[in-house]
Amino acid sequence: MKQVVASTERNALYTSGPWQFEIFVSKPDGGGPPIWRVFSDNDSSYEATLCELWSGEHDNEANARLIAAAPDLLAACEEFVRKVNAGEARSTRSYRQMKAAIAKARGK
Repeated sequence: MKQVVASTERNALYTSGPWQFEIFVSKPDGGGPPIWRVFSDNDSSYEATLCELWSGEHDNEANARLIAAAPDLLAACEEFVRKVNAGEARSTRSYRQMKAAIAKARGK
């Protein structure tokens, strides 16, 4: 079941993270272009797919990684901004969160 989170910024709604991605083929016989699918950790069923990248372009894996990292990147940035606003900008926890989110987006 999808969990929708309301952001305080511009009242944006999104499916809570973390998100993951996988590749699959468009035809059972293995033919057709590969499709990258992004889905929530909470529900990996096909019906809960957040997005698909179909074009077969070489950068689809990188795009899928970046999309899947979006909730982690947002959380790390929000935490860092909160720390800066509170005068705690030297937060090693926020720094580690940002490094982990960047690594996830880059597939490392």
